[in-house]
Amino acid sequence: MKETIQEYFRFTRSERRGIILFLGLLLGITFFPGIYLALSPEIEYDNSAFHQDIERWKTGLIEKDSFLRTKYEYKEKQKNYSQKTKGWKYKKDKSNEPAPKWNLHEFDPNTIDKKSLAEMGFPEGFLKVFLNYRNKGGYFKSKEDLKRVYGFRENWYEEIEPFIRIEKKKEEKIPLTQNFKPKEMPSSYQEIKKEKIEEKKPRKKDRISAKVNINSASAEDFQKLKGIGPSYSKRIVKYRESLGGFHSKKQIAEVWGLPDSVYQKISPFLIEENTSPRKININTVDLDALKKHPYLDWKTAKALLKYRDVHGNFGSVEDLRKCYALPPETFDKLAPYLTIQ
Repeated sequence: MKETIQEYFRFTRSERRGIILFLGLLLGITFFPGIYLALSPEIEYDNSAFHQDIERWKTGLIEKDSFLRTKYEYKEKQKNYSQKTKGWKYKKDKSNEPAPKWNLHEFDPNTIDKKSLAEMGFPEGFLKVFLNYRNKGGYFKSKEDLKRVYGFRENWYEEIEPFIRIEKKKEEKIPLTQNFKPKEMPSSYQEIKKEKIEEKKPRKKDRISAKVNINSASAEDFQKLKGIGPSYSKRIVKYRESLGGFHSKKQIAEVWGLPDSVYQKISPFLIEENTSPRKININTVDLDALKKHPYLDWKTAKALLKYRDVHGNFGSVEDLRKCYALPPETFDKLAPYLTIQ
């Protein structure tokens, strides 16, 4: 057993040389990059020309694109602003400044004047802010409220606090009986009713509706009807023109936005005369003209003309009922406007 194991670890001279050579090569590969970098001198590269080319390229893009140019200018302004305001917070904090030379005496910040404040030693800049604050309604309820005035330093408060005297406002109490006259209550129901009637504002006189011809009346004529203003009158006339004239006064109830209650009021004053609307020849009309009629949409108008192309011209207006794309209620409204001549 011992001899068998030793056979695995016996190498010839050539094998030992190969192993040593392999180990040396392995160590060389491992440590050569580090040794090379440690011994080689550092090379400095000049990239200024490359950076200049990049800046020129950016400038060219900004000049071509207005959006990029605006964005670039905004960033430059922000950069310049941040540089100008650098250290602003440090300058703003002036709590460590030496206190003014005080000549203090008792004062009420709600009533003291500018001259007295100046004599006490307050700076000129603070006086302007202080008086402006008070003139705009600022009121000091406590001593610490003085700190709210812009420009007031923390190191001032400890010195002037003992001299601050704030007088509380005296609230004037109005006696309940002063200038108070209770309303005399009416003695009966009839008097209450009478007062309510007198308080009501008088209503405007209602317009007296006049008779109006549905096919010849203008927009101004329709405005004579009770409940019809300029907007409704224009819609009625426009709808009449798109239809080609009214054949019944009931069609006015179809005007968009017109309440049924208004139509019921004006219906007795509508006159049905010249009820011969403009006719459409169903055998010669084209799609553009047919689809403009208020009772038809593009889909139904196209179906009617397709039916005509397949079955030939219509023999009568009633033949349109054979086209299933036309609902019966639509045919009843449309029939007075159709002809086959």
